[in-house]
Amino acid sequence: MTRSRHERSARVWLRKEDVSSPSMLAGGVAVVIDVLRASTTVATALSNGARAVLPVASPEEARVRAAEASPPRLLAGERGAVLIQGFDLDNSPASFSRERVQGREIVLTTTNGTEALLRCGQAASVFVGALVNRASAAIAAARAGGTIHLVCCGSQGEVGLDDLLGAGAMLESLAGEGVLPDGDPAALALMAWREAKHSSATLARMLHESAGGRNLAAAGLEKDIEWCAAVDSLSVVPVCTPPRDQAGGRITRL
Repeated sequence: MTRSRHERSARVWLRKEDVSSPSMLAGGVAVVIDVLRASTTVATALSNGARAVLPVASPEEARVRAAEASPPRLLAGERGAVLIQGFDLDNSPASFSRERVQGREIVLTTTNGTEALLRCGQAASVFVGALVNRASAAIAAARAGGTIHLVCCGSQGEVGLDDLLGAGAMLESLAGEGVLPDGDPAALALMAWREAKHSSATLARMLHESAGGRNLAAAGLEKDIEWCAAVDSLSVVPVCTPPRDQAGGRITRL
């Protein structure tokens, strides 16, 4: 397909590992997608009044960042879907209630989502997208200008169906903003989303059948899947401000 020079495009990165250098996204607009569960959790925390979420790579860094503030920031995160010992919160969006997080800053480290954020340090704008805020995040990304990069986190180096669905849902919204999908990964994401969106039951089934969904089910966290499947249930747009390529970035509401 021949594109007009006025048309804009969106590319899908199937795994965070595919962004091998932050320079690959330089000058573009990145949307980090970790449907199960970090993106959903960040959006939920900010929607419920958290002041900021600070993504870091490791539990050790998280403890240092939490202790820097007075009173200490909330510690949140997981490894293998399990609460990190000594942390205040896990990575379940249900844990980030208004009563728990309103007015607080949260330091977050997760198996996949925070690593993906830290790979986007040279993008001109970095947003956090999920099914729960797909329309709002897509509109914000489209208005930011530049090529859009939908960065799917994946898991353990593998493509994640849950993130592919999130990217496809976002591409659908981006099309309404005049942003066209670019490349085979984007086509795959759209095909997956067109299958899933027929009904809430189909979407739930596909999320359950994803590797991330199976991991959550094995940990007894099926309710998190239902939470993450609530398409467009939130209007919040999390935006990450620099520095993003090291501990110290801040995610706040746009």
